[in-house]
Amino acid sequence: MKTQPYTFPTGLFHPDRYEGDRHWSCVRTRPQWEKKLAHWLVSKDIPHFLPVYEKETISYRKRRKSVLPLFSGYVFVEGVMSKTALGNSAAVAYILCPSCPNEVRQLSAEIRDLWRGLTSGINPLPVSSRDLKTGQRVRITAGPMMGTEGRIQRWGQGGRLILSVVLLGGAVSVEVPDSCLIEPFE
Repeated sequence: MKTQPYTFPTGLFHPDRYEGDRHWSCVRTRPQWEKKLAHWLVSKDIPHFLPVYEKETISYRKRRKSVLPLFSGYVFVEGVMSKTALGNSAAVAYILCPSCPNEVRQLSAEIRDLWRGLTSGINPLPVSSRDLKTGQRVRITAGPMMGTEGRIQRWGQGGRLILSVVLLGGAVSVEVPDSCLIEPFE
C-alpha cells in the first residue's frame, strides 16, 4: 500500500479509527503553503490530510520528482475549525465547512474514498472541474479500491475513476485496474 506523507496521525483512516462520519474542515491556505500548514498541524497534534501526488519533470536532462498537492491550496483538517484556531500558523486564508449533516456525511465519504484511491498504489492525476464529463456513477466491489464510489470515464481499453470533492469543486482521477470489479448504482 502506498503511503500519503501528509496524513496525521499515520492511522487516521484505519478502519478501527475511522468509524461513521467525521466532520472535516477544508482549510484554504496562502499560495504554496499547504505543506507548511501540514507541518504546523503536526506540531499541534491536529489530525489532517493533505492529499499529494508525485510529478516527474525533465529539465536540462535531469529528472526531478516533486510531491504536489492534489487540491492546490487546500488541506483537510479533522473537526470544526475556525480561522482563529489556526491563526498562529500564518498560512490560513479561509475555511470551508459543511453546513448540514448531509454535507458532513458526503465530505467524510469523499475524503475516505480519496485516501483509499491514493493509497491503493494507483497513480492519481489532478482533474479540473471543467474537464469532468457526465458519466455513470459506480462503486468498486472488489480489488484494492473496494468500496470506493465515483464516476467512471472510459479511455481506450482502460478506465479512470473520478473521485471528486464537491465542496471544493475539484476532482482526481485514478486508473482502474482490470482486477477491480465495478458495478453501477444510483
